[in-house]
Amino acid sequence: MNLKLQILALLFSFIYGGIIGIFSNINYKLLFCEKTIFRLLGNFFFFLDMALLYFIVLKFINHAILHTYFLIMTILGFYIAYKYTKILRGKENVK
Repeated sequence: MNLKLQILALLFSFIYGGIIGIFSNINYKLLFCEKTIFRLLGNFFFFLDMALLYFIVLKFINHAILHTYFLIMTILGFYIAYKYTKILRGKENVK
């Protein structure tokens, strides 16, 4: 894989991690609700959809070749976006 594809995949991984962080804050009530069945189904389908979408787009970029540093960039993007978009949650507190 050439350098241009690696940089593009790194940039996409960082941005996609940010998108996951933003969507996690938007879906905060569903992800941390008190009813166990809603929480399990919400978490399962949310993360399944996010993972499938990541690999579909990554397939177009570099034929879905996954490296450790792509995952690190995704986690870094998630952490930064999750931290700065907490206001999207509203005033709910997790017990």
